[in-house]
Amino acid sequence: MTAEHLVFTTDKLDATEADIERWAAERGCIVANIRRIDNTIDYYGKTLTPPDDAAVWTCDIVISEGIED
Repeated sequence: MTAEHLVFTTDKLDATEADIERWAAERGCIVANIRRIDNTIDYYGKTLTPPDDAAVWTCDIVISEGIED
């Protein structure tokens, strides 16, 4: 079964959508719907709250080579 989403956590608080696209591509994925999580959200039954010293991004996987659940 192939994963449907990726979650990236980075200490680069100035990261952009382009950075996330590049990091995903380096892992064999093409992604869409890239979004930064700035508030606490419910993500598939888990509560995600970004820490003050990190940025959390999520995106949908369009094409994946090798990333699995």
